[in-house]
Amino acid sequence: MSPHRARNGDETAAHQVVDAPLPTSRQAKGGRRASTPFVCSDAKESDILTQYARGKKQEEMTETNYTRELADTICSRISEGESLRAICRDPYMPSEGTVRGWAVRDVDGCGDRYRAARQMLLEYWADQILDIVDDEKSDPRSRQIRTGVRQWLMSKLARRRYGDKVQIGGDPESPLQIAHQAVSLENLSDAQLDALQRFTQSLLIEAQTD
Repeated sequence: MSPHRARNGDETAAHQVVDAPLPTSRQAKGGRRASTPFVCSDAKESDILTQYARGKKQEEMTETNYTRELADTICSRISEGESLRAICRDPYMPSEGTVRGWAVRDVDGCGDRYRAARQMLLEYWADQILDIVDDEKSDPRSRQIRTGVRQWLMSKLARRRYGDKVQIGGDPESPLQIAHQAVSLENLSDAQLDALQRFTQSLLIEAQTD
């Protein structure tokens, strides 16, 4: 038998072993239950590869669909009061996630332009609040709700500019200043002198008590 023929015979035998059906518990020798062979499932690995492929495809599509003209159009409409959701509902517009992906990845500087558009949206809301308040024909309750919603959003999105300011000691932007002024006793009235005397006497009594 030649080596070539022996090799072919070995491969044929190997295929026969692999293709042979596994014995059932009844077919096991000695009446023993046949052991189940260990099978390595590739389902988890397949899921991981599928998720990776989808993420890679989404990233490629995000950068492929991007154009500066389209991004500028979206940012301009946002700065004029339209929501991103309403813009993306229009035909031939990308999804909200795609636009946010441009901003997060800062594709072609889109992140800075998107944030600037959001800031301009707050300016638009401020002007819109004045228009709503001055509209005397609309229902007062409706005006209150519409202005209140915009004010609340503005106070949350730009707290330092539109939020309620509470002065706290030690705040570097609004430090509390305590002014000391020397007072001459000659300029005090009799009532002020009596009040000052009673105040100093009360301090002395408290010090003696402690």
